[in-house]
Amino acid sequence: MPRKLIYPALALISLALASCGAPQTPPPAAEAPETSMEAAARVTVARIEVTPASALLTGAGQTTTLKATLYDAQNRVVTGTVKWVSSNPSAVEISTKGVAKARVPVGSSQITAEVNGVRSRPVLVTVARLNASTVVVTDAQIASGATVLTPGPGGSPVGAQFQVTLSGVTPKAGQVLLSSGLSPVSGRVLSSVPSGHQTVVTLETVPLGALYQDLNVSQRTQLSASDLVPLTGTQAPERVERHADGSMTLSYRLPEGGPVRAGRLSTQTLPGDATLPGPFATTTFRVGLFECTTTLDVLYSGDLLNLKIESKLDVDVAASIEGGHLKWLDMRAAGDISGTITGGLDLDLGAQGDLKCKAVFARLPVPVTGPLASFIAPTVPIGLGFALEGKLKLGKVQFALEGKVGAKINTGFAYSDLTGEVTSTGDVNVSSTLTPKVKMPSVSEDFRMESGLAVQVVSGLDVTAFPWLGASAPTFEALEVTFGPKVESSFAPASTQAKVNDYSSSYALKYAGGVGPGASLQNMFGLLSTRGQTKLFNFAQLVDFTVTRSPNGSITGETGLRVGQEGTIRVGLNATNVNFLPNVYNVSEVHLYRDRNGVLEFVRKQTAVEGQTLFDFPWTPAPADVNQTAVFRAFVISRMTPFPLELDDDAKLSVVVSPDASDPAPTPPPSTPPGDGSGRWVGSTLTQWSGNEASGASGGTVSSTHVADGEATCTLGEVGTDGQQSASWSYRVDERKEVVDTNNYLHVTTRTAQLSRTGLLEDSAHPDDYILTVTKIYHLSNGVLYSLKTETQPVSARSACTLYEVDDENTDPLVIQGHRITHEPNPNWTQLYQVDATLK
Repeated sequence: MPRKLIYPALALISLALASCGAPQTPPPAAEAPETSMEAAARVTVARIEVTPASALLTGAGQTTTLKATLYDAQNRVVTGTVKWVSSNPSAVEISTKGVAKARVPVGSSQITAEVNGVRSRPVLVTVARLNASTVVVTDAQIASGATVLTPGPGGSPVGAQFQVTLSGVTPKAGQVLLSSGLSPVSGRVLSSVPSGHQTVVTLETVPLGALYQDLNVSQRTQLSASDLVPLTGTQAPERVERHADGSMTLSYRLPEGGPVRAGRLSTQTLPGDATLPGPFATTTFRVGLFECTTTLDVLYSGDLLNLKIESKLDVDVAASIEGGHLKWLDMRAAGDISGTITGGLDLDLGAQGDLKCKAVFARLPVPVTGPLASFIAPTVPIGLGFALEGKLKLGKVQFALEGKVGAKINTGFAYSDLTGEVTSTGDVNVSSTLTPKVKMPSVSEDFRMESGLAVQVVSGLDVTAFPWLGASAPTFEALEVTFGPKVESSFAPASTQAKVNDYSSSYALKYAGGVGPGASLQNMFGLLSTRGQTKLFNFAQLVDFTVTRSPNGSITGETGLRVGQEGTIRVGLNATNVNFLPNVYNVSEVHLYRDRNGVLEFVRKQTAVEGQTLFDFPWTPAPADVNQTAVFRAFVISRMTPFPLELDDDAKLSVVVSPDASDPAPTPPPSTPPGDGSGRWVGSTLTQWSGNEASGASGGTVSSTHVADGEATCTLGEVGTDGQQSASWSYRVDERKEVVDTNNYLHVTTRTAQLSRTGLLEDSAHPDDYILTVTKIYHLSNGVLYSLKTETQPVSARSACTLYEVDDENTDPLVIQGHRITHEPNPNWTQLYQVDATLK
C-alpha cells in the first residue's frame, strides 16, 4: 500500500472523539423569522422531515432549496409555521422560504426546521471547491448501487474496483465521480460502457483529497439509547426491551462452557508460602458473545446477563482539506453513558495470571451525511468487559453483578498533518452503584487470592471505510473508552493472617476510566501521514481513584486480669470504612478468636446491626489460664465477600492472667522519659468533617454547590532518647465545588487526598504527601474545557496531629480527654474533634 497516499476518509475514521483545538466553536445559530407554509391553523406536529438530506454547493452565491414536511402523531401530513435555523450563518444562510445560500467559497452549516418546539434532523449544507476532474451526479442519476469487483491491493480500501449503473450521464475514464445525494458513491472512472439508455461505469475507490481541492466541514449528531441497534444473527440477544424513557434492556444467556487450559510458564508464591503454577501461555476463547483471553486454568458456566443502556451523546466530526491534502480532522463524543447490570458468571479457578473478556451488546450508528458519507460510517459500540488478574487459588467462585455504572464523558482525539500526530484529550467522570460481589459455595482452608476484579462499560468509536462496498468494506476499531468499578483484593485464611505479622486480608473499591487507541487505529492512520508512521500521543488512564476500602479497625481492652475477673474486649471499626458505597453498610459479623501459638480457637461472634462500629466481647479467665498471656484476634465478615478480614496487620490484644484476687496482674514497667527532659503529649487525635451546601444567585454567581468529606487521625508516640517523637497519621479529603457564573461558565474545583505515614512529628512534608486541587472551567453551551489548573498543598504530621478545639472532660492538667461537635457554617456541616492524650 503506498505510504505517501493521504487517505482522509480513514483519517476521519480515527473518530477522534474529541477535538484537539483544530476547529473553532461555531458562532451562535441564527434564526430566520417565522413564516407560514400555508394559511392554516396551528396543529400538533410530531416530526419534521427535510429534503434533501444533504446538499453540496461549489461556490459562494450558489443556492439550494430545502423543503420541510410536517407529520402528526398519526403520520399524517399537516401544515404549520416553520422556523429555519442555520448553525453557521456566516458560511450558509437560510431564508424564510428554506433557500440556503453559500456566503463563502469553503465552509459548512447544519440547517434545521422547527415548528412549535419540534425540530428536524439537521441537514448538512457544504460549500467546497472540487478538483477539476470531479463530476457530480445526483441520486436520480444513479440507477443501481455499487457492485464490488475486486478488493484494494493488500486489503486496502483504496484501489478497490466496483461498478455502478448511471442514467443521463456518461463520465470519461480518468474523471472522478462524486454523488451529491444520499447514495454514497465516489471513485475514479476506469471505463464507461453504454447499456441501452444507461451506462455501466467501472471505478476504483480514491481518498477524499482526490475529489475536493478545498473542504472545511463540521457536523454534530445527537444520539440516544433509542437509536441503539442490537446485534443480529448468532450474537443476537435473547430478549430486547425498549422502554418509554428511551432506554433499552438487552438480555443474553451465557452458555455452559468447558475447561480452558494453557501451557505452564512459571510458579509464584502467596502469603503463607503457598506455591501456585503459572502464569500460563495466553489462550483465547469465547463465552457466548464475550471474547476472552486468559493465562489461567478456567472452567466457566453461564447465567442470564441483563444490561439496561441509557445514553445521550453529541458526536462531532470535523475535517479540513487544503490544496487536495488533508490538514486536520477530529472527532469528539460528549454526554452520558450508563448501564444497569444484573447477572453473574461462575468460574473454577486455580493458578496465577489473568482473565479478560469483552463484548459489544449494541451499536449506535452515527448518521454522517454530506462529503464524508461516501468515506466513513462511524458507530458507537456499547458493551461490557470484565477482567480478573492476580494470584488465585480459589476453586469454585461465583461473581454476582448488580448495580449501575455510568459516566459523563467528553473524549476524543485529533489528527494534524502539521505534526503527523494523533492526539487524545478527554474527561471521564465515573459514577457507580455497582460492586462486583464474590461468593464461594465452600471456602477451603488453603484458598488464596491476590487480585483485581474490574467490571467496565466499554464504548468508543468504530469506523467502516467506504461503507457502500458492503461486506468488503473494512472496519477499524479507532477509539476505546472504558469506565467502571474495580475491586482490588488480597485474601487468605484467618490462620495465615494470624501467622504473618505484616499481612491482613483486605479489599478496596476503585473507579477507573480512560480513553485509548482502538486495536486498528495505528493501521488506519498509517495510511494518512506522508511522514511515515503516525504517532499516537497523550492516550492515558483518565480516572483511577479509590472510593473506599474494606472494614478495618482495632482491638483493645484490659491488659491484665485475675482468674475469675470479667473483662471486656472491644473491637472498634473505622467509621470511614464500614460503608462500602454511600449508605450501604458493609459489616455482617465480627468474630473473636484466641490465638494459641498460631492455632486460632473460636471464642464467639456478634452479628452487626446497621451502622454499628463498636463490638464488646466479655471474657473471664479460667483457672487453666493462670500465669499465661492470652492473645486475642478479631476478624470482620463483610457483606461483600465470605472471606475473614483481620482488623489490621498483626492486630491483637494480649492479656496477662494472674493466679487469683490476692495476686494482681503485673504492672507494666514505666516508659522511658523523654531524652531531652521536656514534656510531650502522647496519645491520639481524630478530626472529621463533612457537609454540603447550595446557594443561588449572588454577585457574579448564578448558583453554587459545595460538598466535602474528610478525616485526619494521629497517634503520637513516645519520645526517644534522641528527643524525637514518633507519629503515625492519616489524612483524607474529598471535596468538590461547582460554581456557575453569569457568563455561563462552570467552574469545577476538587480537592482530594488519601494519605498515611509513620515517622517523626517534626518531619517536613514528604514529596508524595499533598492535597491535590484541580480547577476546570467549562462553557455550558458546548461543554468545551477552556481552562485547567492544578496545585498542591503539602501535608505533614503537624497537619493531622492537632490538640485543640475540644471540650476537655478531664480535670487532670496532664491529660486532655474530650471531644467537640460543631455545625458551622450551617446545619448541613458537621465537624468532630476528639483528643485523648497525656503529657509525659
